[in-house]
Amino acid sequence: MCAQLGNDINGLKAAIVALQDEIKILKTQVSTPVQSTTFSLIETEKIVNEVSERERRKNNVIIYECTEGKCKTNAEQLNVDTVFVKDMLSSLGSNDTDNLKISRLGKFDATKDDRRRPIRVTLHSENSVMLVLRASKQLKTSNNWKNIYLSKDRTPMQLEIHRNIRNELHQRLANGESNLRINYKNAIPNIVSSLN
Repeated sequence: MCAQLGNDINGLKAAIVALQDEIKILKTQVSTPVQSTTFSLIETEKIVNEVSERERRKNNVIIYECTEGKCKTNAEQLNVDTVFVKDMLSSLGSNDTDNLKISRLGKFDATKDDRRRPIRVTLHSENSVMLVLRASKQLKTSNNWKNIYLSKDRTPMQLEIHRNIRNELHQRLANGESNLRINYKNAIPNIVSSLN
């Protein structure tokens, strides 16, 4: 009987050790999906933020290389910029010049002589943005605006993607490939042959 109890105790000890091993395995399996779900939630949040940021910027155009006047205040500069932007948009054939939201990006500093902060212009629709950007090629032939260029208002993520594509294009051109250009399909930049 003592031998029987000893065998039962040894069997129970072995069962307990086996159960402890199974519990350890189950704990590892359970903790892995929790980490994966947390990672997924963070990535989802980033995507939602990016989409809302793109939606917020979709009616904006950024104007680069506009010299600022010798204005003493930000309000004076805004008035000069408003006249400049309306004149430029009219020359591009845009009728979308009423109730524009115009602002310079960056801090106003009247002490600098050659200031060229970009101008953000909010138009009335995304369609107006596309029409102005298509027509902006005409600026290069104009005496008044030949050094000025326009761009969509891109998010930091879009800027990084565009920078990487531009760097890849320059690298491929430096390696001897020719007839390459950046093409946008569904607002996604790709390098394509300019022969196509």
